[in-house]
Amino acid sequence: MRPVIVILLIFALAAGGVALFGKPGPKGRPFIVSAWIPYWKKLEGAQAIRNNLVYFNELSPFSFEVKKDGSLIDTLKVNDAPWPQLQQQAQARKISVIPTILWTDPKAMHNVLSDPLKRKHHIDQIINLLDNKKFSGIDIDYEGKDMADKDFFSRFIVDLAFALKSKAYSLSCTVEARTNDVPPSGWHGVRAMAWANDYSYLNAYCDTVRIMAYDQAIVTREAKTEWHGDLKSLYAPNADVKWVEDIIKYSLRSINKKKMVLGVPTYGWRYLADGKLKNWFFKCQDSVSYPQAMRLAQEHAVIPQRDETAELHFVYKEKGKTYVIWFSDGISIGQHIRLAQKYQLGGVAFFKIDGLQDDKMWDILREELGTDGV
Repeated sequence: MRPVIVILLIFALAAGGVALFGKPGPKGRPFIVSAWIPYWKKLEGAQAIRNNLVYFNELSPFSFEVKKDGSLIDTLKVNDAPWPQLQQQAQARKISVIPTILWTDPKAMHNVLSDPLKRKHHIDQIINLLDNKKFSGIDIDYEGKDMADKDFFSRFIVDLAFALKSKAYSLSCTVEARTNDVPPSGWHGVRAMAWANDYSYLNAYCDTVRIMAYDQAIVTREAKTEWHGDLKSLYAPNADVKWVEDIIKYSLRSINKKKMVLGVPTYGWRYLADGKLKNWFFKCQDSVSYPQAMRLAQEHAVIPQRDETAELHFVYKEKGKTYVIWFSDGISIGQHIRLAQKYQLGGVAFFKIDGLQDDKMWDILREELGTDGV
């Protein structure tokens, strides 16, 4: 799903390669094929999943949220359709259902995670949820943490892991991507949110570590959503395969490959471009789905181009304004899957399955998995 708080709230294959889907992953562990299903498109997302359940062994309804005191908010409306039906169908196929908790309030996170009593209350809330709804485990997606709270978050992960283990629940930890041990000079606080995650603790206590390898144009620009540059040489991919590979190589220094799950985007971003010559101003407008991007390209008679990033992108004009779109399709999704295979990672997790993904991805999965799926 996604690293800048304001952006978060607005809203994560070519033939060939070695087919590892459905076969044992590192040291016999099954290769995880997972997906986040967003509550704002739950009916469409659930239907897309139902039509392709054979390819999954893990699902994450997205998401529960958190009050300032650490109590959970049922944003999913988990008792309403389609969740109970989807959970029943998934569990009948032995597919793990691991809902996500999304928290994007850095002050509230600090207040709860730094206080032992409040932290315990928060953990109790999570355990009660799992006990009542009989999920397989929980996915912790606490984004926008202040870097200064790294130790408090690690303490929370340790305490939560022990509480979950006592009841045989699994712990998935979803974190922002990074490629260095320390943030660039001048990055601090929430802007250095990716460094609020201590990989050594995640590796020791999380059953899986999902790396959000997307939103690159924002992540690599100090969590900024606007910048200046040259339109002709604009570089604003959502997940350049070279960048993703750098993330994998770096993360594997601290995280066991069996535990690492690569987050793969099914969407893209639209940017408003204003200026002339080499002095252009770019501002992130909104996320775009594959069909939305293709429709805009058709309406404005432009052909999306693919380059070494593996993504598609194009420029179009509307009502005197210039826009740039970078987005994922089945081929770029496949490139990321092949990276996960190349490095023998624990699996992949798609953000997001909402009925608006490029449906060619199902053909890719079908080719890789065969008719029996995972």
